[in-house]
This record gives sequence, structure tokens and C-alpha cells, in this order.
Amino acid sequence: MGVQRLRQDQPQLRGAGVNVALFDHGVDGTALGANYGGGWPGGAVKPGKTLGTGHGMAMARQILSIAPDALIFDYPVLPPRLTNVPGFLGQVQAAYSYFRAQVGVLGGRWIAVNSWSTFNRALEFPAGSYSNNPNHPLNLKITEVIEAAVDVVFAAGNCGQFCPDPRCGRNDRGPGSSIFGANSHPRVLTVGAVRSDGLWIGYSSQGEGQPNLAREKPDLCAASEFHETNDAGMIATGTSAAAALAAGVIAVFRQQWPATIISPDQLKATLIATAHQPSGTGWNGRLGYGILDAKAAFEKAVTDVTV
Repeated sequence: MGVQRLRQDQPQLRGAGVNVALFDHGVDGTALGANYGGGWPGGAVKPGKTLGTGHGMAMARQILSIAPDALIFDYPVLPPRLTNVPGFLGQVQAAYSYFRAQVGVLGGRWIAVNSWSTFNRALEFPAGSYSNNPNHPLNLKITEVIEAAVDVVFAAGNCGQFCPDPRCGRNDRGPGSSIFGANSHPRVLTVGAVRSDGLWIGYSSQGEGQPNLAREKPDLCAASEFHETNDAGMIATGTSAAAALAAGVIAVFRQQWPATIISPDQLKATLIATAHQPSGTGWNGRLGYGILDAKAAFEKAVTDVTV
């Protein structure tokens, strides 16, 4: 992913001054220490607490592994198991409304990270009301947040053709049927997963995305299925980990350039344009535009800003 090469050239870029809102199962504020910034009080647990799944903290660790000075804000929106999709989407919408207000009050540089998907379109009502609808209240709220100069990152999902998550709907697996809703939003960065040797992981959700949202999803891929550096007994998995790593890269960029200089849409375009495509050129349903290359993207951003 070019992170080590970028770090060697720019060791001062550690995500300082960048706020990362994590929409997940909750994080342990005590364990995060100085990296914890507070959060949304309307979730299933109080901000700074967890539901015991460890997923939120795993995402925080991946982000901080690349941007160790970033500040994590806790938005505990995910239930232990997602069965009531309309209720869940309403909860996320409420969290995003609070988040938008917090961005306005606090100012600064913000990233919203969403390592989740709804898995099963049969659980939404009515059919297609969220998964293929740009005017769904949550999709509209995400557009509003991006307009407020926030980078929004989504995991592609784990409903790929090979070894999909068992929660994936029978008709929500594989090419063209596994990226929907906000994960298919045209202005978010949608991240699929490859192994650390660059091989596509078969459960990573595949494009195309939804016809009324964005077809070319995922946008790119990042690493997953690796042992964590500080604890080899912990394994980072899923497109969740890949999205968190991509968010860490964005946090490093945002320390250097605020959204007033490089907008969220421009930064997304830069990451896409510099992704390494091992399968040729252009977009494909497995890798998107390729594997994220932080060093190449940074060099392009330097050139673009200078010009």
C-alpha cells in the first residue's frame, strides 16, 4: 500500500489534528487514552464503551497504525446482530445528524469511517428503498456530510462470490449483487479487500454497484487478513480492516492538506488515479481501480497542489 515508503519520506505525517468518527460497535475510550475524543451519546452504549465484540477497537487500531496521532470519536451505531434494517438505518441517520452538527461546532478536519453493510436486502422495507435509492434519508445525509468537507469511507462488504459471510442474503452475493446502499454511494470511498501479497480475497463484495447510485464500486482495495503488528494473535479480517487502513491513509493526507485545499471528491479521485491495478487498466468488479498506493497518491497530490 506504499505506507512504509510514504512514512520514510514524510515521518512527520502522523494524522495530527485529524478527527476520525468511527461508526461501529463502540470503542474503549480508556484504552485509547489521548487518542479518544468523545462521541455520540445516543447509541446502544455510551461513547467510550463497547458492546464486547472488539470490532470497533480493531478498526481504531488499524487507523492508528497508520495515523497514530489521529483523534478517534465514537459513534456506536451497530447492534450485536443486524435484524431490523429500517430501525438500524434510522439509528445511523440520527448519528450522522449529530455528527454533522458536531463538525459544524468543532470545525477542523474530519473523516467518517463505516466498516459495515446491511448484508441482506430482503430485510429492508419497501424493497430497494435504501439499497438502490439516492434519496433515502441516510444517503442524503451522507451527501450533506461530504458537502461539509468530510471524507467518508465505507467497507465494500463481505458478500463476495467465494466464502461470503453467512449473513449475506441468498440474492445478495457475488458480482453485481453485493454492494448496495451507502456502500454504493457515488461520493464515498468504497474499499474492498486484498491479502498483503495483493491477491483479491474472495469474500470481498464485488461490483457493479447499484444502478441508481454508483456502478463502479468498489473504488479500490486495501489490505486485510493479516496478523496485527503488536499482537500476532490478533488477525485483521474483512473489508472492515481494509476500510480502516484506507481511512488511516486519508488521515495522514488530511494533516498535510485540509479539505479547503483538496476536497473530499478530489482526494478520492487522487487515490483512485494512483491505485495499482495488477489486472491491467481501468476498473473491474473485484479490485475497483486497483490497490491503494499511499506514496503514489501523496506524490500526485503534491504535484496537483503545486500546479
